[in-house]
Amino acid sequence: MLAEYIPEGTKITDDTKIVADLEIDSVDVFDLIMEVEDAYDISISMELISTTHTVGELVNVVEGLIGAD
Repeated sequence: MLAEYIPEGTKITDDTKIVADLEIDSVDVFDLIMEVEDAYDISISMELISTTHTVGELVNVVEGLIGAD
């Protein structure tokens, strides 16, 4: 999902910062979160979104919410 928001060939790791390293703006972050929510049938609170800065943190949030169902 993240691939459509970044240049092709960009290396992504768990430590990659979504905004700083990938230069994704706030609108794209919002779109990405909505896409993730739809794909996994989850709802990510604004509190979680505001404390999620890296790809790894986002993966952990999603896995936690999927496991909570």
